[in-house]
Amino acid sequence: MTGFSRIEIFGAGPAGLTLANKLLENGFEPIVYESNSVVGKPQHCSGVVSEMFVNEAGIPRSLVRNKFYGVELWIGDLHVKAVSTVPKAYAIDRYRYELWLEERFISSGGEIQFNVEFNYKQPNRDGRLVVDATGARSYIVNNRGEALSALQVIFQDNDGMSRYDPKLASIIVDKTVNPDFFSWAINIGNGRWKVGSASNANLWDVISSAVHIDKQFLMGHSVERLYGHVIVGGPVERFFIPSINTLLIGDSAGQTKVTTGGGLYYLLAASNMLVESIKEGSPDYTSKFYKVFRDEYRLQKLLRNLFLKVSQEDLKEVIDIMSKKELFNTMLMLGDMDFHMTSLIKLALDRDFLKIAVKMSKYIEFSMLFRSI
Repeated sequence: MTGFSRIEIFGAGPAGLTLANKLLENGFEPIVYESNSVVGKPQHCSGVVSEMFVNEAGIPRSLVRNKFYGVELWIGDLHVKAVSTVPKAYAIDRYRYELWLEERFISSGGEIQFNVEFNYKQPNRDGRLVVDATGARSYIVNNRGEALSALQVIFQDNDGMSRYDPKLASIIVDKTVNPDFFSWAINIGNGRWKVGSASNANLWDVISSAVHIDKQFLMGHSVERLYGHVIVGGPVERFFIPSINTLLIGDSAGQTKVTTGGGLYYLLAASNMLVESIKEGSPDYTSKFYKVFRDEYRLQKLLRNLFLKVSQEDLKEVIDIMSKKELFNTMLMLGDMDFHMTSLIKLALDRDFLKIAVKMSKYIEFSMLFRSI
């Protein structure tokens, strides 16, 4: 079925195991190598996903820990909500999700070898098809784009999170303490909360200040800490390196949302495209991926650049306009958390959006964004 004698996947995280399962389902016999001794640890992702991802990935509903009916946004002293009558996102048990992927792979005859490191410098020219699914480390080591350090803290609530609605995903923007990214607070079920942020600044200070939690509590023994990176540089130009028969997928390829760092839906789509390309005789799925996501990434990069440039006060004023004109709710109802472009195109058709356009016209990034949509 393929000109390659063997398909080896390095990395038993969501990207590697999703692809491995897809390959098995299509008659291939991949082998997976993992540098750690178990699957699922250490954890990095927030675990907030769209309904589209839950459905397309076939995730058991038992892995859903909470349903979010909207979002609440905090920008300084401004607090706005957008609420739906139906769930708009889900918090899944990320650890058990990866164990579920592992179980599917092993029960279908797949093989995982643990404690095997991927050599980023050793060329592969012996007929094997190697897939680099080792995650953000690969992206960073090979200087493929920008990545921010990230920290998440998980703890049992002791009434300290009453500020936040457990049925809404809480986004906190405070550019005075974190000009690089936003912070978040999400209820992951059973009274447990996950708070986090990504930044070039001190993350303990960022989270404590932005989320309004005592720093000593955050650093205490009763909390679980998850360290990682959020990729904001976007995907690489090509996902296949023919000289060494090596493919990139998931975080290794930068296939995450530039605006939020989330990538589970994108790696699911990439896995389907990669398998289809291999069946067609070539493992290079780059053109397939960009046919679907090129415009989306162009918009996300513009939004990212605009976020970095816009002042806290201008951002507050824009969100205030959106809230008063019901544009915030409109965006939630019509939007798709995996495809921002669709949301903004629909929003741009609203005449009240022109007020925002006037306010933001001094930022060249917004002018470019407005022309794009």
